[in-house]
Amino acid sequence: MTDKKNKEENEPRLTPPSEKKESEIKSEKKNDYLRKYEYHQPTGRPYFQLSSAIYSPPPKGSKAEIMKNVLLSQKRVTVFIPRKEAESDQILQTVNLNGYHLELPKQTYLELPEQIVDLLKDSLKQDEEALRSFRIDTRDKENALL
Repeated sequence: MTDKKNKEENEPRLTPPSEKKESEIKSEKKNDYLRKYEYHQPTGRPYFQLSSAIYSPPPKGSKAEIMKNVLLSQKRVTVFIPRKEAESDQILQTVNLNGYHLELPKQTYLELPEQIVDLLKDSLKQDEEALRSFRIDTRDKENALL
């Protein structure tokens, strides 16, 4: 009986999430800089637009959680996401990687993981290439106008 009692005393006790120390919660939030851009399923808006939403992380073991951990381990890069001409300031830039859904504000500097920045650069480059044929200032069209 005393062996069992000693064994129980020596084992570390698990604390439920509600009993975590405030310093632990603050350090988790500080390290998780992507949390505010995550998509809140019930409201359909990102957390930075919500004042009183309860945070619900991606399900444990899901592709979204694995992707989030990979992104958080990457180098941070500062990027500016431009707003298109005559676009409303309510429209956000959507990024979805392996089920991890982010909604990013435009016309502001953001610190994002390198992989997301590369994805945004590729997307912008594809948009520019697709619209190039409609531009009037390309060489072929300039020569035709002379």
